[in-house]
Amino acid sequence: MDHFLLENSYLVRRRLQLKRKKCWVNDILAKRKEFGEFNHLYDDLKKDEKKFFDYYRMNQDTFNYILDAIREPIKKMSNFRDTISPEERLSVTLR
Repeated sequence: MDHFLLENSYLVRRRLQLKRKKCWVNDILAKRKEFGEFNHLYDDLKKDEKKFFDYYRMNQDTFNYILDAIREPIKKMSNFRDTISPEERLSVTLR
């Protein structure tokens, strides 16, 4: 019986150690909002129609039309961490 308890406690402790090592969000990805290309460029591109067209190969009206058509299917919801916005998902797909 003591052998079983000892072995079981070892397995529980080992399982907890393995769980602690897992990283919820990689450090690089955690800085995406601060250093990411989308967050730096998107607002500036929206202000300049020619640059927006050069970057996405479409005008803003077309981009917004596509975004409105697919916004709900590509929207992700999470209570635990920030998700990628539909605008950023479409932007990455087009690039």
